Order: sequence, then C-alpha cells, then structure tokens
Amino acid sequence: MRSRLITSGTLLWMVVFLGTPVTAEEIATPSVIAVKFHADWCGGCRKLAPAFSDLISEFNGNPVLFVTLDRTDKISSNQAELLATALEIDRIYQENPGTGFILLIDPNSHRVLERLHAGMSKNEMAGSISKLLRS
Repeated sequence: MRSRLITSGTLLWMVVFLGTPVTAEEIATPSVIAVKFHADWCGGCRKLAPAFSDLISEFNGNPVLFVTLDRTDKISSNQAELLATALEIDRIYQENPGTGFILLIDPNSHRVLERLHAGMSKNEMAGSISKLLRS
C-alpha cells in the first residue's frame, strides 16, 4: 500500500491506493464537508455518533466528505486543529469551540451552510445534506 499527497483545488487530500497510481482527475471533489465536532466526554456527541455513522454509509458514493474534529483532550484537539487548517476551515474551527454538533460546510467558499445537532433525527440530517447536494 502506498500513499500520495495530492492537492485538489483548495483542499488537501491524502489518497491511499493499491496497485495502479491515482490521478488528481480521478479523485472526487466534495460538494459538502460534514464536520462533526466531537469529544469522548460529551453526551450530545455520544447521542450523535450513530446518526453520523449512518450518514456516512447512506451518502457513500456521493460527494460528501465526512470529518470528525476531536476535542477530547489536548492531543486530539491539536490534531483536529491541524486537520481543520489542512481543509482550510481553521477559522470555522476557532469560531465554534463546542462539541456535539455537525457543521455542513461549502468546500469552495468555506462557509457554514447548516448546523446539525443531536436533537435532530437522522432523517432530518440526511434531508439537509441531500438538499445541499441538489443545490
């Protein structure tokens, strides 16, 4: 297994592949980034986890990038901040210090499109993502 760092537009991608090389043209560019702000100690996060996993499965094959930014402790928070910077959403990361929610972000403008929370059903969350994919 080899890994290759590829830049696509304004997003940084780490692509892992077996066998033949992957070109930048073969990598799908997301239409939406779904970012879960998580911490292991957060009750809302524990409630949100199954829905987030279901959304990842439901939107498999669609241009949605699912990311978890973990704020459980100092080490995971540092890694989350580095990931947010690589995705060019570090401003959003800094402006949203809590946990237990999902932000749907436009990967081009880096604008928050919608905020999902643990009080929503998985179907409501999926509807929000679907609506953004259609627009």
